[in-house]
Amino acid sequence: GKNGTPVINSSCDLLATSDASRADFGWYRAAAECCLQISQNSPGGAANFRFCASANIAPGVPFFPAAYHASSAPAAFAIALENGGVAYSAFCSAAIEHAEKRTERVEQGLKRLGSELQR
Repeated sequence: GKNGTPVINSSCDLLATSDASRADFGWYRAAAECCLQISQNSPGGAANFRFCASANIAPGVPFFPAAYHASSAPAAFAIALENGGVAYSAFCSAAIEHAEKRTERVEQGLKRLGSELQR
């Protein structure tokens, strides 16, 4: 991080089962409080891009840090790009039109990358 401050990425799985009756609302509240504290103690709440509170993420989803592979599934490959900064800067813009254009440029770039990876 800047000025030697360590950068920490963290995640928590809020519901590691499909059985909703086992939901732990205390855990949900703790994760929400983390999000709130992070948002209040970082410029523009940007540090929340380094924290993940997820629930019931399917295997193979290319979203770190929630991603995982099910051992019973066929071999697979997923790619995810760190675009938190791009999304943050796009939507911090005063003009939504500007944000839409930036996200369209990112989308075009990702499509080109996908085409290259398929070769």
